[in-house]
Amino acid sequence: MDFNFLTIILFLPLAGAIIIALISKENDRLVKRVAAVFTIIPLALGIYLFAAFDRSSSMAGVFQFEEKYLWIAPLNAYYHLGVDGLSLPLMLLTTFLGFLAVLISWKVHERPR
Repeated sequence: MDFNFLTIILFLPLAGAIIIALISKENDRLVKRVAAVFTIIPLALGIYLFAAFDRSSSMAGVFQFEEKYLWIAPLNAYYHLGVDGLSLPLMLLTTFLGFLAVLISWKVHERPR
């Protein structure tokens, strides 16, 4: 699998937060919509990963959807992501709670950012 789902799930909310910081204070409806979009995409990807996860006994304890890139060569430091049977439901829970927090705060009118 060459598509970096975990990196997108990790950094898309950060990109959304940066975009929200650049939106004017008067446009609270746009802030809420951008927040919803930038949290529902990681949730959808998390649901996809949960459905595509191989639960067979031969894959027990093995990272799936793994991404590994050399980050700082002189230090031999790597950017390494992967999920196993324990971390996948926790990742899905985190993306769900992020989206739920945006939905619950939808009615906040004072300082929406």
